[in-house]
Amino acid sequence: MVQLDTGPTRAGANGRLVPSRLATVWSSLARVANAALRAIFPVWRTIPTPWLWWLAGLYPEYLLDRERARWRSRVEMLPANHPLHVRLAQPPYRGWSRLHQAASGLGARPQWEPKRLGVRAWLGLPLDAPKRRRVPPPDMRGWWRANKPASALWDGHTAKPFLERFSRQCLSRWLAEASGHGDFSEYHMRFNHPRGALKECPCGRVVFRGHFFSCPLAIFNNPLAGRLDLRAFWTSFQLFRSRASQIELWGQAWDAATGRLIPTLRPLHLPLRTRPQSHRGIDPDTDSSESESELEIHIPGFVQV
Repeated sequence: MVQLDTGPTRAGANGRLVPSRLATVWSSLARVANAALRAIFPVWRTIPTPWLWWLAGLYPEYLLDRERARWRSRVEMLPANHPLHVRLAQPPYRGWSRLHQAASGLGARPQWEPKRLGVRAWLGLPLDAPKRRRVPPPDMRGWWRANKPASALWDGHTAKPFLERFSRQCLSRWLAEASGHGDFSEYHMRFNHPRGALKECPCGRVVFRGHFFSCPLAIFNNPLAGRLDLRAFWTSFQLFRSRASQIELWGQAWDAATGRLIPTLRPLHLPLRTRPQSHRGIDPDTDSSESESELEIHIPGFVQV
């Protein structure tokens, strides 16, 4: 309340006057908020800023409007003879502190102090606390419709269901597919990344935007494949993770419901496990066929032969 100024400048560091325009302060706050949101959510650095505020459920203008409404409500509750009302009615002067007044030849006025105890009695307000004005919720639907990036594939106005249901890995994959900013081949080519940055899917294909909706690990025997909505994408991602783990362990993936082998670009490979026989009583320098290891082929139990 002390630093409320109606003039073009206000006191800054080292006795300097800085512009009191809100745009300068707000641009600094917006940069800090954008950096914080990028650290909180699993997004790539180049993702458009509207995606960050869509995930937060707010937008920058709403925060500014809410702060302005809060100050307006506080000033409206003050009596007409309150110093803030008197000060806002006066023409602006250079600087707001008594030191600047003295330096400008205006004369330093004594600091005003309350003569009555109690904040509400000091302000001359009734004893009953006034009802607080309810700030309307942000219109995320209209804001997202006006600020949605051209590359976005999602029209939903809220991210709450995704944040509540998705794991961090699932949310990261959904944001990459919906925004186009992810570990994709065209993304690396766009920013001239080295060839080593190209990622290969467990199915054997190069990962590009939209590959998740055509990957056999996600679409095989999955009626919800190819959709971005909450339930469908969550189901597809769980199937993809499960089948990718099978490829990592066994070299191939099978559908748990039907037991059928999922076709991929990887060659059929069943891992071999060595079970060495005991060499007790056998000379290790003797070339004997009994000392050779026995190779066993292990096939998952749910495979139907």
